[in-house]
Amino acid sequence: LRRAADGGSVQAIIALADSELADTDIPFWQQAAQLRNLEYSEKQPKRKIREQHKKQMAWYRLAAEAGDTDAMNALCMAYHLGYPETRDDREAFLWASRAADAGDCYAMYQVGYFYENAIGCEKDMTVALMFYTNAAESGISNAMYRLIDIYAYGKDDIAADKEKENRYRFLSGMGRD
Repeated sequence: LRRAADGGSVQAIIALADSELADTDIPFWQQAAQLRNLEYSEKQPKRKIREQHKKQMAWYRLAAEAGDTDAMNALCMAYHLGYPETRDDREAFLWASRAADAGDCYAMYQVGYFYENAIGCEKDMTVALMFYTNAAESGISNAMYRLIDIYAYGKDDIAADKEKENRYRFLSGMGRD
């Protein structure tokens, strides 16, 4: 695996990353998501597991640098939620942007969300709308829901637009039972 990873094989890099987990089968990005709704003192992973997650995350960084969008999204989530490394929204935005630039539709939604809420970047509703639209047109329902809300009521410098609201409501399947 090491030779393949040194040769740039993303699959080998991910396999090596996952082999770092000796005491848990929960990857670092899933652990970050689980910790999101808990208070800091509740059910924090043991130090040993946190260290394994840091090692796994380092391997995922190599996979992300090699162009793997799943690894980019995992890094985005980990940095945004602050596990196993310290929260760093600029780093989260960077990895989401790279994944979006590589064509990952869910990352396009994430970048739109970051621009809408000024997370790791300056707030820019026009750019957020562009990313939401690209994600929605690619089938990402969360992006459709954001566009429905924005076009229903307007937001910042974006005017309400009933026609666009209805388009994304139709695409999302809302109201069809």
